[in-house]
Amino acid sequence: AMCAECGDVQSGWASVTLGVFVCTQCSQIHRGLGAHISKVKSCMGTYIWCPDEIEAMERMGNDKARLVYCHAEGAPPAAPRSFQELEIIARNKYDKKKWHRAGGWEQLFKEQNKQEVKPVETLSAPQPAPAPQPVPAPQPTPAPLASGFEFINEP
Repeated sequence: AMCAECGDVQSGWASVTLGVFVCTQCSQIHRGLGAHISKVKSCMGTYIWCPDEIEAMERMGNDKARLVYCHAEGAPPAAPRSFQELEIIARNKYDKKKWHRAGGWEQLFKEQNKQEVKPVETLSAPQPAPAPQPVPAPQPTPAPLASGFEFINEP
């Protein structure tokens, strides 16, 4: 995935709280926002990821995050900029929520679920019940031998 902030193709980091993938430079910007806003983890295997963090990143991601954090008019696209410019944009985007979608992630998921709901199929005429299957005839039980042992027919 490309970096959600500058568009770099080397995004080896993720903000598990915001649901975005970022490059090394932008991971520093996200760390500067504070862990209460952006909890940054490496995607390179040196960090242990909790199952809920993995699930959150699979559910969110850069494309959906853009629909939440850059929803309003005037939100800047991910593009190469100076560190200071990227820092200001990130603070406006995630801390001040300058371009934030009303209702946030919950609203986005509601809207997407409405689009994914399939129409109810019309009911067709009832189908006839399947024909009953023949029941095999019971096998005769051999009579016990005088010695108390039973005779068993083996195939």
